[in-house]
Amino acid sequence: MRRPSRPAASWVAPLGALATLVIILVLVPVWTTSGRPPIVSAQTASLLASTADAMAPDSWAVLNTNGISGTTLLEPGFSSNNITSDASRGCWDTVLQRAHFTGQDHTSGTTPMRHVVYDAATNTWIRMANPPFGGSADGTVSHGWNYQACNPGGRTMYRGRIGTLNVWRYNFDTQTWTSMGSPPGAVMAYPDGFAGFSFNPDRGASGQLVIAGLESGSSGALIRYDVATNNWARITPSLLTGFSTYSFSDYSPTYKAVLFGSGTTARTLFSGTSDTITNAPTTPCDAGENRGGIVHADPATGNFVLLCGPSSASWHIFNPSTNTWAAKPSPGGIPNHVLNFPTGGPNNPTWGAIGIPILDHGVILYVKCNENACGVRLYKGGTFTAGVAPAAPTGLQAR
Repeated sequence: MRRPSRPAASWVAPLGALATLVIILVLVPVWTTSGRPPIVSAQTASLLASTADAMAPDSWAVLNTNGISGTTLLEPGFSSNNITSDASRGCWDTVLQRAHFTGQDHTSGTTPMRHVVYDAATNTWIRMANPPFGGSADGTVSHGWNYQACNPGGRTMYRGRIGTLNVWRYNFDTQTWTSMGSPPGAVMAYPDGFAGFSFNPDRGASGQLVIAGLESGSSGALIRYDVATNNWARITPSLLTGFSTYSFSDYSPTYKAVLFGSGTTARTLFSGTSDTITNAPTTPCDAGENRGGIVHADPATGNFVLLCGPSSASWHIFNPSTNTWAAKPSPGGIPNHVLNFPTGGPNNPTWGAIGIPILDHGVILYVKCNENACGVRLYKGGTFTAGVAPAAPTGLQAR
């Protein structure tokens, strides 16, 4: 299989003291392989890009996509009829401009585990080959929850498993899965609950996978996998208090911070010369369980967006620099808000919704499915300019 070439480097030729000619050569490779969608260079224009660019700060927009229902995100004939229920997040590949999601209908282990891709170049959802784990592959249930983390620079996506410590790694370029096994027992010995995954590229030489999860009783652990050294270790030597069954973890590149926790307990891990863990205020809803709430970093501001839906819909913004939550206006007054998309199943407004931060376009792409249909909404938290971010917070102390 031929891998796609990368865009050639640009060069500048000086033509005098006051004039400069900039010549940029861009190659857009397209190839097809049986059973796999074409790969298109990130330089290709897309409806996603143009819609995001046209959005005002703190606004929502509808993104009409192709192939979203049918046999991609819907799973007719099973209990939920979709694969986004009991899930929270997907993964954005900035190079190939694709959103990845792996999930499973809320049924027994006979339900297939699915891998779905949104291809921005064609504005189309595509079902990939089923992963070699979960569902009918091994007879176990493996919903999405907060088990996915992205490392686009390293060309990989990580996926955890319900009830185990096993981690799988997906290669964006070769489109293959590899089992990483589980962390050593001395790092995390007992998976009592559903862990939260995030990837922090600022930790270590090549980034680290950060996992927060309940380990025993109401005590949790924060661990990491270092890509460069292929090594697992605890970030905090001692157990953390206030953990329950469902955990969450997400990374803000603006603040170089991971917001993690369990239930309504939240902490912020700031990465620098030394780790700083700050207790965050209680979350307005359970951020680790899909029916309670889902949380994602906003690429435009670096803040975290929490959508709540245990009974009535609400949404909130966490600012890591001020360590505060702020309530936003009711979603009912915002026509394009994702929580206004019809809800199915248990009728929790966040049920069936997942979020995917689109780092290079400054929006969060939300997908929400009920038993019969799915829709896509975009949220843009602020003015976005690629490569420009507010300064990271300073002076915060662990407490």
